[in-house]
Amino acid sequence: MFDNPAAEKILSESGVPFAVLGDKVSCRRRGCRGYLHYDRSAQADTFAAVCLAEGVRSVVHVGMRDFDDVRSSLRKAGISCKSWILKEPSPGRPPDAYAELARDAFAEMLKSGKPLPDVFYFSDDYFCAGALA
Repeated sequence: MFDNPAAEKILSESGVPFAVLGDKVSCRRRGCRGYLHYDRSAQADTFAAVCLAEGVRSVVHVGMRDFDDVRSSLRKAGISCKSWILKEPSPGRPPDAYAELARDAFAEMLKSGKPLPDVFYFSDDYFCAGALA
């Protein structure tokens, strides 16, 4: 599970063992067998090194207000990295709304005929799925 307090409570009360993945630092509910800290930037230097080795010269970092921190690692490696911040869907919308938003944004971008970067880096899997659609 990824930082889902309601699901953690239900599982804890049911006695089903579970593990948590997320941005927290511990799992305190009864029945929680472990916690995995989700660190979005842990491999940023490795990612930049692979890009450099493969001849990547430009990256567009696609996300929302909370970006993974790979930009500084790419820039340290001498790789151009621009940010494309997509507007967030209204609160309460299902995750598919993120995919639809990215699909529409990428359709418009492709229509523009502007040159594409060597790599698009997505901070969100729904944005990636929408862009591919």
